[in-house]
Amino acid sequence: PLAYFQKYIPRSLFESAAEFTNIYAQQTDSRMKSCTTEEIETLFGLHIAMGNLRFPRVKMYWNSALGINLFLDNMTRDRFFTLRSNLHFVNNLDKPAGCKDVFYKVRPIF
Repeated sequence: PLAYFQKYIPRSLFESAAEFTNIYAQQTDSRMKSCTTEEIETLFGLHIAMGNLRFPRVKMYWNSALGINLFLDNMTRDRFFTLRSNLHFVNNLDKPAGCKDVFYKVRPIF
């Protein structure tokens, strides 16, 4: 499954997402610790797993009583929410003047 996924989603997407997420965190004066490419990959993987498990609340995936080690062992709940709220695929300051593309911020994914 991982090799299949990597055929369609290049590592460069995660590398640039980590770079632009760190830039955005600095621009917004966030106290977020710099993220790595591996953390962005993990973030995406956890989102995919959430699509399969479908709990009613995101925080439930980290509930130790439920014992879902996929989440507990890979990323803390607070780190997940921090990365998710700062996730960026472009630098906001690089947007060309007069750009009317409503998908500008997510265009690198396509």
